[in-house]
Amino acid sequence: MAKEKRRRQRAARQAKAQKTPPIGDTVDDGSFPDVPDAEPEPAAKPQVEVVAATPDRSAKAPKDAAAADARRQAVRNVRLKKQRNLAFRRFAIIMAAIVVTFIVIGFLLQGDDTGDDVVAQDDANYLTFLTSDFGTGECADGTGPVPTSFEDAPQQCIEQGEALQATFETSLGTVVAELNTIETFGTANNFVNLARSGYYDGLEVFRTDPLASTVASGAATNDEADPGPGYTIADEAAGFVYGPGMLAMSRSDEADSAGSAYFFTVGTEAEVLDAQGTFVVFGQVTAGLDVLESILDLHIPDAGNVTGGRPSTTVTVNSVTIAPIPSAT
Repeated sequence: MAKEKRRRQRAARQAKAQKTPPIGDTVDDGSFPDVPDAEPEPAAKPQVEVVAATPDRSAKAPKDAAAADARRQAVRNVRLKKQRNLAFRRFAIIMAAIVVTFIVIGFLLQGDDTGDDVVAQDDANYLTFLTSDFGTGECADGTGPVPTSFEDAPQQCIEQGEALQATFETSLGTVVAELNTIETFGTANNFVNLARSGYYDGLEVFRTDPLASTVASGAATNDEADPGPGYTIADEAAGFVYGPGMLAMSRSDEADSAGSAYFFTVGTEAEVLDAQGTFVVFGQVTAGLDVLESILDLHIPDAGNVTGGRPSTTVTVNSVTIAPIPSAT
């Protein structure tokens, strides 16, 4: 029974094998037998490669370097600006100090109103004023009655080289002159004693001469016929040259003839006196040259005398005082 069953199973398999040709063979009608479609394989999922994001250092590095350079340049610019400002301030301070120094020096050399430059007396032949050239008159102390004449020239009343100035208070303003107590020691000594005695106080400007640019005073009689203080002094030099702002002694054509009269030179026209050169210059105006110019502007000539004249209105020298030069004290 079992054998029969196995036989029938084998026969069935054989029959079936005969009915189904092998793959690739055709059936009797020349067509390919239908082959069941193979089950399509599932589509493979696309592979996504995950790459970790990393910074692009090659692009960032130049930017960082440029930023660092910009910061360093900004710091340098700030430092340079500070240095320039500091240098400018220092330069401004130095220039200001130089300007102030020149102003102070100019003020000290020229005074308040000295006009033109001082004329140097390089050609003057100074003489030594000997002890025997002094007189025997007492030194004035500013007390007692004002003398109108003296018996003799004064003895030595100041020290040679003493820094002194004379202040002239006039009805038109103040004039100040520094006295030369070195080269013209004797002349300055005489003038100082007369001033301290009050001899010059209240005298008038008795002569003006625009041709020689001079203003004269110091005559007790307020005219050119004045006999003087009762004595004369020795000449201390010759060969003077004259320019604006000088204080000199009046004298006649004779030697050693100066006494009390004095005059100021005002402008450059005073150089016409160079031909004589015998009027001893013993002081230099340091203030008030404009006052002297105002006095000279009042000149009216004397009749028949083109070089002589006086102010059209009375100009009085109210006082002449002697004092140490402020810058020398």
